[in-house]
Amino acid sequence: MLLIDSGNSSIKCRWLQSGTTQDVRFNQFQENSWSDFRSYLSTLPELDIFLASVAPVEVQQRIRQVLQQVTSGRLHLLETLDQLGKIQNGYRHKQQLGVDRWLALLGASSVTMNDAMIVDAGSAITIDLLTTGGDHLGGAILPGFEGSEEQFQGLFPHIDISSLAKSDDSPPGRSTQECLRPDAFPASAEVIRQLLHQWRPLLKNPPDILLTGQDAEQVASAIDTPYQIVPDLIFKGMLKQIEALR
Repeated sequence: MLLIDSGNSSIKCRWLQSGTTQDVRFNQFQENSWSDFRSYLSTLPELDIFLASVAPVEVQQRIRQVLQQVTSGRLHLLETLDQLGKIQNGYRHKQQLGVDRWLALLGASSVTMNDAMIVDAGSAITIDLLTTGGDHLGGAILPGFEGSEEQFQGLFPHIDISSLAKSDDSPPGRSTQECLRPDAFPASAEVIRQLLHQWRPLLKNPPDILLTGQDAEQVASAIDTPYQIVPDLIFKGMLKQIEALR
């Protein structure tokens, strides 16, 4: 099978066959990467394809168009669920939770049996809290380390981020608007460390800290407690959802 995790800046693929895996990443902002993506797909046998995407609609449409042109494999879209097994979506309006964060929760449940604080550091940085009982306590959405306020606002065109107010003691958000942190500019690993420290008492001590995303190492540099870097956390979550729904 082929797993595709399409984020805000890159398309990550994992091909699984006969117990082996192959990971490839494509930058969706570089036109030559789309040619590389097409060429890569053409080398694969007919197979089931599972897509999870938080990319803009036009990027999702282009991915599907390329898939239709190059492969005859069946395409399955993975979406945020209200609940899967013991893992419960903590958002008040369940579908608002990005599928990447939902899959990170599922992935975390396959990595640890303890309470967890999950940091996904990509073009946007998300933090989510998960109890060992499967309760998602909410979290935060911060700008990526290299991003600007304009780029961050562009990810949430229907919300005026500049109008949001957060205090230092704000609890984890349970909606996109509550999760957005306008006080996090400029983004830094220290801001993340402070949020983890602030919210740690909400979980059983000591919670496991799981880091993923392209800038996980940068986050790790500021954390003063044990952590684990799990580069394929989203793929682990995708597999968990696929296996559960089959």
